[in-house]
Amino acid sequence: QHLASKGYVVVSVDNRGTGARGEEFKKMTYLELGKYETIDQIEAAKYLGTQSYIDKDRIGIFGWSYGGYMTSWAVTQTNRFRAASMGAGLTNLVSMSMTSDIRRYLVEHLGGYYWDDMDAYRKSSAMHHIENVVTPTQVIHGQQDLRVPTSQGQEFYNALKYRGVDTEMILYPRTPHGPQEPKFLMDVSPRILTWFNKYR
Repeated sequence: QHLASKGYVVVSVDNRGTGARGEEFKKMTYLELGKYETIDQIEAAKYLGTQSYIDKDRIGIFGWSYGGYMTSWAVTQTNRFRAASMGAGLTNLVSMSMTSDIRRYLVEHLGGYYWDDMDAYRKSSAMHHIENVVTPTQVIHGQQDLRVPTSQGQEFYNALKYRGVDTEMILYPRTPHGPQEPKFLMDVSPRILTWFNKYR
């Protein structure tokens, strides 16, 4: 709503893997995290680019939690997006698998623990494709996030810095898997807006 109020067109894609369209739709990403969701995101961007009210060269991507994961994954797979903002995103599924407070989550999506199939975890981790990123990417994370540990954001941010990709990291103190304190709730949307305005 904040971005829309400032003149941005905001689109929420019901990509494969969500529970909105039944079990079969939800299971489409099993063993293939990131792959089909990103195809759906790119197709949405392509469609938007055909609309007269959209500048196809100024489309951004952002999300929080799993949306943050999709954001980090998307920028390793395409340079279609002008800028990106990743909130509390999963970036390294190997390290995430033993540090998150929902360790079974990845086991259920990838068919086992990482030691059972390291390739499955690596191929779906943005960190293992970091060399492809050229999209300026903002990283936002809570310092007390147990769901997606802070190190997930730090890994991605540091790698982008080392690689010379424009980035910034906002780390909210005392914050779990999303801002809760009023001053942080009031801060996060303007931060995202400022990042996108930089590339508008």
